[in-house]
Amino acid sequence: MMNLTRIALILCLLSSASAQATVSWSDGDVEAARARAAKRDKRTLVFVTASWCPACQRLKREVLDRPENAGLLERFERVAVDFDREASHRWVQALVILGLPTVVVLDSRGKPVGRIRGYSDAASWTQELERLSGATDRLAHIQRAARAPEAAPADRLKLARLLLERGNESQALALLRDVVDVGDPAASPEALFVMGRYHHRVKRRPATARPIWRELALAFPASPFAAGAWWWYARAEAETGHAGIGARALLDSARANLSDAGGVRRAAAFLKKHPALLPCAQGELTALLDEALRRVSDEGERERLRALRSPASEETPQ
Repeated sequence: MMNLTRIALILCLLSSASAQATVSWSDGDVEAARARAAKRDKRTLVFVTASWCPACQRLKREVLDRPENAGLLERFERVAVDFDREASHRWVQALVILGLPTVVVLDSRGKPVGRIRGYSDAASWTQELERLSGATDRLAHIQRAARAPEAAPADRLKLARLLLERGNESQALALLRDVVDVGDPAASPEALFVMGRYHHRVKRRPATARPIWRELALAFPASPFAAGAWWWYARAEAETGHAGIGARALLDSARANLSDAGGVRRAAAFLKKHPALLPCAQGELTALLDEALRRVSDEGERERLRALRSPASEETPQ
């Protein structure tokens, strides 16, 4: 009986320790992580995140902090990069981080092997990381697919994005523009989106990004990227000293599509961020909010619209 009791206690302790097992992450210094990885002949896992990013928090909660994934994560030298820290921008630029969350895998020599953009679910994410733990670079394969006679615009977009992420700016931007000019309803607006994000968030060139955002919004109004493009266009105008022009664009866009409550919210959020514009636009904004409230039935959306009538409220699409 005593032996059985001791065995049960040991198993319980082992189970408890396993349940609490988590992996540690170094903070922000990718160069130091790459150096440690080289010494240990390991790959480096760079997790770029931000406190305001819901998908980043889901990834942490559902995958990175789960003890059952510790074994997979321990195969890598791990470093977390906070997108919002000014000191992190050198890595945002070097790794060309276009959206969040992004995980970049580097081989033991510090060369990129691949990346996981975004997060949808734990199963597919961990499956892709498992692949990247031993995969070779797919650049040559993607180049062949994009240059084949039967290549689709999506194949060329994939290559252009990869080239951009690898630092081949001129070649990548030329290829992205070629994809835009094809006029494909899916690949072309995404190519403009990639160009806008690259110039605006990575290179911090809002004046260069501004016409790209406007082109995306006007040329592909039915694409899923169009609504966000108006926000980024307004932001680029504000960052180059023309917040009023940005506000006007958002208000006009919201009025043109009142069935999209998100457009009204974006206009309201922008004006809340630029209160000097409110005296001239408050009446128009209130009318847009009231009209959107009349058209929207979802109570959650109605609550968000009502909140934007408060002077203290603020919403910032990312």
